[in-house]
Amino acid sequence: MKKSIIKTVSFFLLAFLSFSVTAQVNNVKESKENVKTGVKEVKTETKDTKSDVKTNVKDASNDAKSNTKSVKEEVKSDTKEVNSDAKEIKNEVKEAPAEIKNEAAPAKPKKNGLNLDLGSPTQPAGLAPSGGKGGSNQRVINEEGIKASPSPTVKPK
Repeated sequence: MKKSIIKTVSFFLLAFLSFSVTAQVNNVKESKENVKTGVKEVKTETKDTKSDVKTNVKDASNDAKSNTKSVKEEVKSDTKEVNSDAKEIKNEVKEAPAEIKNEAAPAKPKKNGLNLDLGSPTQPAGLAPSGGKGGSNQRVINEEGIKASPSPTVKPK
């Protein structure tokens, strides 16, 4: 009987140990699978993160290019405006002395409220200037369309 009790107890101990070892082996297998799954998830997340970083870098680069383009266009437009304003100012500066001269010029003699070309002592009224000294050989057309010789230049004494 002792032998049968020992056999029974041994059997139960062996069964319990076997069950315990099997459970531990299964736990190790499950842990190993969990680690593999975790590694796969980390790899997947790393790939996704790398892809996201690449996408973000591309987007940032495209945004920078677009911003650079729009800034260049704005600078071009502003430069054109500034150049246009500068030309206007330059023209106004050029015109200013002429306006000042015109304002300071003496008034021409008037007859009956009209400005008339009365001529000068060297050039009769209504004839085009001869453009030369004396000009006796030149012929000009007066207002009536008649060819006339200009009178010789009168030299001051």
